[in-house]
Amino acid sequence: MNGSSSTLPRPVRERRRWTWLFRPNPLRRRTDKLQAAALAFCALVGAAAVPLVTLLALHVHRTTDADLHAAQQGATQTIATTTGTGRSPLGSSGPASPTVAAPARWTTTTGDLRTGMIQVPADTPPGTNQQITITSDGRYLSKAPAHGSTVVIPIVLGVTMLSVALLTCTLIYGAITSLLNRHRAAAWDTAWEDLARTSAN
Repeated sequence: MNGSSSTLPRPVRERRRWTWLFRPNPLRRRTDKLQAAALAFCALVGAAAVPLVTLLALHVHRTTDADLHAAQQGATQTIATTTGTGRSPLGSSGPASPTVAAPARWTTTTGDLRTGMIQVPADTPPGTNQQITITSDGRYLSKAPAHGSTVVIPIVLGVTMLSVALLTCTLIYGAITSLLNRHRAAAWDTAWEDLARTSAN
């Protein structure tokens, strides 16, 4: 019993279908070759998207970091004078806010007069002077730029673009596989009909 049982063949583990698509097989149909080519193409595009998205994210990081450095280097303080009453961008029905946007004018370091919206305390009357921060070209800075944005923005952009690329490849491969399966099913139906007619004759 023990000797005979040891000579029994072991069950062969079934290989995955996608590996069968690439193995030489005289029974492989043209649709199988097309499915293998679609899988290889989508996998190649997905693999190529990783370094491309990484390079784009690094470029965005360098650009935002350079803009942040330039803004911090050229930022100066000046006095702005409000020319109107502050109003909340949320409207009268929105929640109360300690600061609101108000029209104002200020002078740049080169002596040019600029106008725009600045953040002021609520109920600030027109003609109120307030110290603000402006860039080297005279633009108003509502708040100091954060270093975290130079890291968060590229990461979010990279993850989003990579997810979109992989999802697109998956959907394309799924659509191609669905069309090929329909073609196989139609071919099988035709073959069974031909066999039925041949058997009847």
